[in-house]
Amino acid sequence: MFYFFVLRDHFAQVLGRDDFHIFKPSTRRENWYGFDQSYFTSAETTVIVATTIRDYIHNRFAQQPFFLRAYFLRFKVVEKLARRSKTTPLGWTAPYYRSALSLEPNKETGISQHETLMRASSIKGATASYVCPMIFDEDAVRGRPQFSDLRMVDISTAPSGWTTNENHHICFQDTDSTPSWCSDPVEGKLIEFDTFVNSSASLSIDEFDLYVARLLQVLTPKREIDIKENPLPMSMFVIATPSEG
Repeated sequence: MFYFFVLRDHFAQVLGRDDFHIFKPSTRRENWYGFDQSYFTSAETTVIVATTIRDYIHNRFAQQPFFLRAYFLRFKVVEKLARRSKTTPLGWTAPYYRSALSLEPNKETGISQHETLMRASSIKGATASYVCPMIFDEDAVRGRPQFSDLRMVDISTAPSGWTTNENHHICFQDTDSTPSWCSDPVEGKLIEFDTFVNSSASLSIDEFDLYVARLLQVLTPKREIDIKENPLPMSMFVIATPSEG
């Protein structure tokens, strides 16, 4: 949430408009939190909660048509390592920087945070990225968030075949360098924010319903599990914009 406002402002710059609405899944099954621009520019502190995006839009805007885009942004804490170790990529010097990836399976879905993003990114029309803020002390968090802190790592460049509970990281030799997927280094890729935004498909609400059904299919394990929480990841952002204009 520290970077939410700067992300919102950059979405507005890329989309060329500020009359969009941002939705995120809540932890409650099939529920969404809805945020609109008037909420963010007012003194209100109550978040609008809607059962579904469809109900939220139709209740507030009648039958006004909207297009929706889905994004997955997973923020990761970045460590500054002052010493080399056996896990340091060959030829690298200290200090260097890394973010631990989570390959521990979720107790409800049975798949890890990393695999969730990998599966989500495989859906046609979706785009997913790790976001690594280059801040390393409490003073930075207490200050004003800067978009320039953020390094967006394209998850489509991650190696396949990593198994559950393995130990892997995103590593940077320098704060502005190309990322590497480690332990065995594989070169990754930084993605520009405008490229990230524009790479997502624009869907009608009916098309979005099919998209969510497909997403749930790939994120829900094959075996039967009584899932109490929302299987849609909290890293998911959905942006709705009016279709006219």
